[in-house]
Amino acid sequence: YVLTGKMCQDPLEKFFGMIRQAAGPNDHPTTPTFLHLYKILSVYSVLKPPKYGNCTVNITDTPRITLADLHTIFHDKTTERFEKISKLKTKLDQLICDGLWEPCDIFPSIECDS
Repeated sequence: YVLTGKMCQDPLEKFFGMIRQAAGPNDHPTTPTFLHLYKILSVYSVLKPPKYGNCTVNITDTPRITLADLHTIFHDKTTERFEKISKLKTKLDQLICDGLWEPCDIFPSIECDS
């Protein structure tokens, strides 16, 4: 048997706190909203490296994803959703390999405070 009283619930509380924070003013998200926020946070944690630690991120001025790229991906003449998602994944993979993490690195018109 498992003594649940001996388990640390801090990571679980932290996770639900992140979900509540991402939900904004909605303290009690519905199941679809919760799943949507979970997916967004999962992708964000992969795309954004930790700010501190024993790793470095080299800042380089390499090709970025532009709004025109997104427009091309989603307004292409093909109606195949899979092809559009594949193009977006390829572009995001290229950005990850190039080390571009911040929104201001990806979208030049966004200003970052960091």
